[in-house]
Amino acid sequence: SLIWDFPLIHEELHRLREKYLRLREDEKEARKQKEEEVERKKLEGTAVTIENFMSWKLKFDEEIRQLRLKQGLISSTDKNNRPTGREQFLKDADLCTSDIRLIEETGEEIKIDESLFDDLDINDQDFMSGDEED
Repeated sequence: SLIWDFPLIHEELHRLREKYLRLREDEKEARKQKEEEVERKKLEGTAVTIENFMSWKLKFDEEIRQLRLKQGLISSTDKNNRPTGREQFLKDADLCTSDIRLIEETGEEIKIDESLFDDLDINDQDFMSGDEED
């Protein structure tokens, strides 16, 4: 009876081994396809629409704001309470002359470091009108 069983067992082992190798090969192929799909998605990226860009921008701006808060570059009230330069000038038209008035009132003399302008190629003719240059 063992003589008859050996070929049957051998055939069954061979069939199981082939099935195991096929399954392993299928798993490798599936893993490879999955990796290729992930790589393809990386290359394709996400289609940018106005909605998802604005969503990303809001998150990004908040992350930057939190980072600056943590680093102490801005205070927590900076963003909401500070008017822009334009808003300041629209609110108070005298703002552009207020520094001059303040200097005149205090009597402080303005010191200008003329050495900062030495390397500039500027002469009086640059400021003359076109009629006077002839």
